[in-house]
Amino acid sequence: MMARTELDKPGADAISTFLVPRDTPGPTIGKKDHKMGQHGTTTSDLIFENVRVPASAIIGLTPGRGFRLAMRVLDRGRIHIAALATGACKRLIAEMVNSCARAQTVRQTDRRIPAHSGDDRGQPDRISRRPSARRADDRNGAARTEASAAKYFATEAVGRVVDRAV
Repeated sequence: MMARTELDKPGADAISTFLVPRDTPGPTIGKKDHKMGQHGTTTSDLIFENVRVPASAIIGLTPGRGFRLAMRVLDRGRIHIAALATGACKRLIAEMVNSCARAQTVRQTDRRIPAHSGDDRGQPDRISRRPSARRADDRNGAARTEASAAKYFATEAVGRVVDRAV
């Protein structure tokens, strides 16, 4: 849970992150979110009404560091999504290469299948790898720009590769 705990501080310095035990009275779990993709993870709203959490539940025991902690976690998540998208691109490219190799030997009517195709699918775009994971490690988890750029580039690339694979 994240909450504003430092009322005298502005912005991110006022937010703390807590671990709230599951058996704490008051929190309820909302309806399961319906998502596209990644069905292996369940997400939903957590509703906190009249919940009392002790100061000892603050992650790191220091108030006001919660927002920055959350940003580091998001950086790691973005790097993870970039890695997943890169893996999907590699798999799709391998499948396309194998399909093209098989198609070279298959005949439809009196010609090989590639002779029927009017479009040139070309080679899939190469995926450049950004060293965002290394930077996140070097900076104690902080690599906001690099992680965001890697996620954007890799997810855009997998979209282009999927289009070509189809």
